[in-house]
Amino acid sequence: MGLLRGWLLLQLLTGLSRADDSGTGQVTPWQTAPNQGWGLLSALKERGFSPRVVYISEGWWNTTGGRESGGEVDALLRAEMRVETEPTLGWAGGMFHACLLVPHGRSLSARRVGDLMIVSGIDAPDGWRLHEIWYEQKLAQERLALRVGQLAADEEFPASVHSLPFIHSSFGWPALMALNMPTPAYPFAVPGVRLGWQISDKFHWRQGLYAGDPLAYHADGRLRNRRGVEWSFNHGAFYLSEWQWHNETGAEGVKPWRVALGTFWHTGRFSHARLDDTGLSLADPGSSGVPMEKDMNYGFYLAAGRMFWQEAADAAQGLELFMRVAGSPADRNPMEFYLEGGLVYTGLLPGRAKDKLGLGVVYGQMSREVRRLAREEREAGVEVAALPDFEAAVEVTYHAVLTRVWILQPVVQWIIHPGGSRELNDAVVVGVRSVLDF
Repeated sequence: MGLLRGWLLLQLLTGLSRADDSGTGQVTPWQTAPNQGWGLLSALKERGFSPRVVYISEGWWNTTGGRESGGEVDALLRAEMRVETEPTLGWAGGMFHACLLVPHGRSLSARRVGDLMIVSGIDAPDGWRLHEIWYEQKLAQERLALRVGQLAADEEFPASVHSLPFIHSSFGWPALMALNMPTPAYPFAVPGVRLGWQISDKFHWRQGLYAGDPLAYHADGRLRNRRGVEWSFNHGAFYLSEWQWHNETGAEGVKPWRVALGTFWHTGRFSHARLDDTGLSLADPGSSGVPMEKDMNYGFYLAAGRMFWQEAADAAQGLELFMRVAGSPADRNPMEFYLEGGLVYTGLLPGRAKDKLGLGVVYGQMSREVRRLAREEREAGVEVAALPDFEAAVEVTYHAVLTRVWILQPVVQWIIHPGGSRELNDAVVVGVRSVLDF
């Protein structure tokens, strides 16, 4: 009840803020600058300091299916500070950044739904945690950008090609990457380095090299890296490389588009999804029970987005389409294929130029080796409740910018085959997200 009372109080306080009637852009918790309406923040920014506090709160209800019906509340406090070096220390192109996360509440996915791909992108273990702390230096007339420190790969990779922050977690960090290998993504960051190169106005290349294990959990599932300050270089490395192409979005009459192609590698060791260390199926009565080890893990992704139709009065309003596809080898991963896509309409309702209506779909195909092992176990007499196949989610959401600091976002999600099989009935969840961005 204390969390609920705090949530209601924050809504009341921010509801008193004056509306943003500028008619341009949108306020999102991750990508926009802090609110410039307050004189103190403006004064700090002039001196190179950009503090920011974002509070995201969500109320969820699983209406049917999954593990059980019922509701949960979760939330995230994100506090960050950026310091530009030119006004503070006198050298151009430098920036320090630090970020602290305080997730709290209960997970609808873990307690009610039982899905693999996670209903909410802020779902995380409770407690305060150091997230990112890094320094970035821009060089060569700002065409090169080198970032070093404790980094989270999902803050920049893979390329986001839609302008609406969908709530389902896979629209950010794809489930194929989250499930298949230990990766530095919310809420755990690791030591790493990222290099970006703006080759031309239309081409951009970036790559990131990170420690291969965020030490998130112990082998038995207990939380390990509680405060985000444990590091390890003993479990390989994780590498991402991404090429981006986009057009001149400012040209009159030109519909914006963006394409990104990325590859990723993990140099650690991974267990075979079906075979033991002698080459027998793990379902075979003569199996050693010890999975075969495979060197490295890898995959690719392709993302694309395009403004399909623009309103005559405002080119920023209209309909855009997006998609993203990813794959990894079936022999060492629980998920081998991932697909997402959807539509976003900006300014659909009169007088609501910045509001966005979104329809998105995510689909994750379980590995054929995982499916084959389940069939072999069933043939060997092992009770298998349901054969693995896929998990999918359909999300419909409305992103309403109510004031300078307040966004309200109702959402409905249909979770198909929670857990990647037919063991659990399809779930239908409804929720609302509130974002306070100071």
